[in-house]
Amino acid sequence: MVLLCYFCHRDAPNTKEDFFEYMKRGGAKLELINGRIILILEEKNLPVALYYPMCKEILKGLRSIDMINCFEKYSLKDSLEVEDVDFSEELKQVNVT
Repeated sequence: MVLLCYFCHRDAPNTKEDFFEYMKRGGAKLELINGRIILILEEKNLPVALYYPMCKEILKGLRSIDMINCFEKYSLKDSLEVEDVDFSEELKQVNVT
């Protein structure tokens, strides 16, 4: 199981491979933040091509700090570290296919 915020739950792809790619990109929250940054830059008449890469790097740095803190504070595991579990036998016992 993976805990997701409302936005990631709503927008996340259904396959494992697509989901990992989605999360590597930052998930829904980061996509929303990136979109908001572009809007702010455009509102302020700042050149997006110049400032957006810098803002993106700042966000990546903050995201990595946040992830490290979460892993340390809550003893979380990266989803790539967790092996897949085959629940087929359990599902057969409760007649779920």
